[in-house]
Amino acid sequence: MSRASDKIIVPLLLVLIVFVFLASTRVKPKTQQVTPQVTKAQTLTNVDDPTNPNTTSTVSQPSAKTLDEAPDASCHVQNDLPDPSCTPGAVDSVVTQANILQTICRSGYSKSVRPSSSITSKQKIVSMQQYGFADSASRYEYDHLISLELGGAPDDTRNLWPEPGASPNLKDKTENKLHELVCKGSMQLIAAQQRIASNWKTATDGY
Repeated sequence: MSRASDKIIVPLLLVLIVFVFLASTRVKPKTQQVTPQVTKAQTLTNVDDPTNPNTTSTVSQPSAKTLDEAPDASCHVQNDLPDPSCTPGAVDSVVTQANILQTICRSGYSKSVRPSSSITSKQKIVSMQQYGFADSASRYEYDHLISLELGGAPDDTRNLWPEPGASPNLKDKTENKLHELVCKGSMQLIAAQQRIASNWKTATDGY
């Protein structure tokens, strides 16, 4: 090999060695770790997935199902009857045995004393919470335990309760029967009030 060739090859080898060295020691740029964005909907889905053992629910679930009481309810419906400690019944002191013909036995009386729905709708929600009902208010009748046609107090919450089911119902038939008995003179007003407040399902027994 000629000296001229050596002069060309040696510098090339040096350049190649330097290039390989630089390539092997080159500092790699740092990569930025990106945390994936999780939407609120995704969070709720993942948190509440019962099939995922690594998730713990932090979302409050409804405390009661349709027509079921919440376990922490302060009032309880038993055998279709309201809780006597919460809804014992209350009467309108204006209505007496002496004036039934001018009050409850007069046509249109109940309508004339019935409170506005703007008042009772708010009371109904509170009563539902006390009875532990968490579903739609439309599934309950806000019922006067002692009905207005029997001299029940119109807007006293002791006489109102969220009766499960639609209206008219069997209790309405009992109220109508007792009203008929009182206005015909076959039953005293106070007896009818006591009967329906105690147990509306047996209030007309014997009649």
